[in-house]
Amino acid sequence: MRESTFALNEAFLFTFDNNSEAIVRIPFHIIGPIHLVTASEVATMDFIRTVLKILAPRVLSWCSKANSTPVGSAFIIMEEMLGVSLRGRWFAPPGAREMVAMVQDVLSLEDRFFKARFASFGSLYDKHDVSPDLHDEKLCSDDSETREGEDRFRIGPGAQPVFGVENAGISTLIVGLVHEAQWFWRDHS
Repeated sequence: MRESTFALNEAFLFTFDNNSEAIVRIPFHIIGPIHLVTASEVATMDFIRTVLKILAPRVLSWCSKANSTPVGSAFIIMEEMLGVSLRGRWFAPPGAREMVAMVQDVLSLEDRFFKARFASFGSLYDKHDVSPDLHDEKLCSDDSETREGEDRFRIGPGAQPVFGVENAGISTLIVGLVHEAQWFWRDHS
């Protein structure tokens, strides 16, 4: 059953014979390099769930290489998260006290994200999904408040879309690690 279409993904809700449900997301090609975006999204959800201890969907299965799937598309199959979305609560806020509690919850989540400081700029991946030359790169910066996940995750090529580049192959994109923001802005502005 088709659940919805977002700007970057087609989403389907599947209900199985045992009444369990799963969300299947199929990315649109506009999101950027499909393999990188899908692998990074899976790793990011895992990092959020296991390292930052924030509720995030558990990925049940995924494939980032469209040509290796029977359906000819990359996909992510994940558990459905039960509850009320922030969007559902934000536009119909109960009262001032509940609104303050909701904002405090969001700030608490944001604080957990800021405790994990990365050693470089790029996108987050499972260690096995980046090139071997990145396996020895450190994940966290020296001032990070957490070291958890350093054995499982790495920062790799940026997985953001590149607009205005028709049919760009991955070799034409600027990928790789940027360790110092000043170098990046000086050379790419």
